[in-house]
Amino acid sequence: MTLINPYNFVPLKAQEPKRTKGYPGRLRFHELCFTGVLECTLTALSPIVTLDQRDYSLWKLRDRDGSLLRNRKGREYKEIKVFRFLRDSLGNPILQGTSLKGMIRSIYETITDSCLALAATLGDSIKSRDSIIYYEYADLGSFRRSECLEIQRLCPACRLFGTIGGDDLHCQGRVVFNDAILVKPGLVESRCYLKELSNPKPHHFATYAGGKHKAQGAPIRGRKFYYHQGPGAKFHVEEHESNDRSIAIDEYADVGSEFCFRVYVENLDKEELGKLLLAIELYEGLGHKVGAGKALGLGSCSVSVDKTKSRISTPNAWYGDWSVKDAPHWYTLKANEGEIPDSLVELLRLNKPEDGSIEYPPGKHYPSVPIDALGVFGGNAVAGKRPEGPVQRASTPLQVQPPATSAEEEAAWLKEIHEDTLIFVALDGRELRRPKRGYQGSAKLLRVGEWFVLSGTICVKPVTY
Repeated sequence: MTLINPYNFVPLKAQEPKRTKGYPGRLRFHELCFTGVLECTLTALSPIVTLDQRDYSLWKLRDRDGSLLRNRKGREYKEIKVFRFLRDSLGNPILQGTSLKGMIRSIYETITDSCLALAATLGDSIKSRDSIIYYEYADLGSFRRSECLEIQRLCPACRLFGTIGGDDLHCQGRVVFNDAILVKPGLVESRCYLKELSNPKPHHFATYAGGKHKAQGAPIRGRKFYYHQGPGAKFHVEEHESNDRSIAIDEYADVGSEFCFRVYVENLDKEELGKLLLAIELYEGLGHKVGAGKALGLGSCSVSVDKTKSRISTPNAWYGDWSVKDAPHWYTLKANEGEIPDSLVELLRLNKPEDGSIEYPPGKHYPSVPIDALGVFGGNAVAGKRPEGPVQRASTPLQVQPPATSAEEEAAWLKEIHEDTLIFVALDGRELRRPKRGYQGSAKLLRVGEWFVLSGTICVKPVTY
């Protein structure tokens, strides 16, 4: 199977960030700008883990027989940290608002060609416990965060999300994210030993510089994002397969978990609101990443905006009609799907696991060849793919019982129809894909929202009642 690196990069554009608008301030509400609150729901598309660094326990790893686990040299492993899910003061499991803000800002920075607020082009990289390597990439030029030090010359992201520059520049963000509180269901309580998580390796020039330059001073490839690995990503190992370079968790939010949060906005013009909505609520087939373990497949999620409960308006409409029928007019400002660069679409698409196995290369050393646009080591792709959208999708499940099946058959509910693929949901919740050519029956009987019988690998039969 094709090996795909867990992350890739969105190249920087040739033109410099637009710094033509000054900071509007927060002293007054501008007549043609939008202020209010967005009511949002975050849904887990893979398990989500966020670590409570304040409260953890220590555990000595044990082998299958209960004895203390030892390394190759016969020495006992050191104690590892075991974390619980982060909670607020009331005991509610949460995703911190700062994490949500960073998640959305990274998307907003990319679609608006803003500066790289967190990029470090030089420093020390940890190769191993006993080896530290100095790295240095080419200067980011106009994409440096230090270019956003004049209040009238800020990039779009710094203008909206805020920035601080020493004692001279303090621009408070006009977007505030509340913590996201878990509303359903509860956390899964299960001891999991995560696969080993290591530090970033920016000294690996073949990956971070695209292999075009193998020496200090090479230009970086761009903005870093992690691929989605699907709901069934294997993010943990058995205890006896772990080591003291990893950690363990006692609980996590499973696939389908829902978190609710609010986003407060102030003085956003039409373009800012439209692109913020796009960054928050991505289009069909794309997803966000949040929390720990992104390289392991954790943290995939989608965010939706409740248009009927959100309250966004211009100042002159504050005392007008707030009826539900008029509320969503601001939602029409949402930026078009085309605003998302193709290279970012490739990194955010949820059907990426169809391309191959997304994981770090086995062993201690990365291949000396670069990754291509699809994340394949030594590949030659220059462009990514786009997510496949459904031709038809069921709105709600049928309120009928599934049919009885034999030992060789399986009842499944038809959720979506794509051009060449049928997406079913089995009784145990598994999502099953079958090629459309394997369908047996009249085309007029191929309807979403109805039960079918699956037999073998591709056979699909319509159910007759």
